[in-house]
Amino acid sequence: MLQHSPNKWLIWTGMGAIASLLVLMFAIGLLGLRWRIVGSTLPFIITASLTTRYLLKKD
Repeated sequence: MLQHSPNKWLIWTGMGAIASLLVLMFAIGLLGLRWRIVGSTLPFIITASLTTRYLLKKD
């Protein structure tokens, strides 16, 4: 939190942990046709995909 440039391993681990929960919520929203749940998980999915592209491009 106070680091200027956090370790990539820490970023990948944190994104993976949060993604496992939010992908499950996304799937539950799709299966139950709960569009509010789907909509609430989309910002994280978009942010995680953009961060992944940035980290892979940076290597």
